[in-house]
Amino acid sequence: GVVYTPMLRHHFGDPFCSALERVGLHRRIFKTPQEGAASILRPSLMQPDPRSCPSNQPSKSAYFINGRIAADSCSSPESRDLEAARATWSNVLEPAVQEAGLALPNSFTTTER
Repeated sequence: GVVYTPMLRHHFGDPFCSALERVGLHRRIFKTPQEGAASILRPSLMQPDPRSCPSNQPSKSAYFINGRIAADSCSSPESRDLEAARATWSNVLEPAVQEAGLALPNSFTTTER
């Protein structure tokens, strides 16, 4: 979902955002910054729980909605395309990370495990 931030407010403009805030719709339509962060962090920090049903644990690739594992039918074919994901990492994300001078753990590679 879309996170309600000052940048979004600038994009939509004060009159529109003020109207949303007056009636409380901004909380129903958009995520808070905390909810947006949780949607990313929760899946990345999940630890497998051997007591849980295996179907409730992320596999090598899992699709999440609002921090929860979603049914495969919820994701698009493009989101499950591992070759496209590798190409995006290799051609877009990895060069940007390197250009920014960020150090990544060795586990962040483009090679298949």
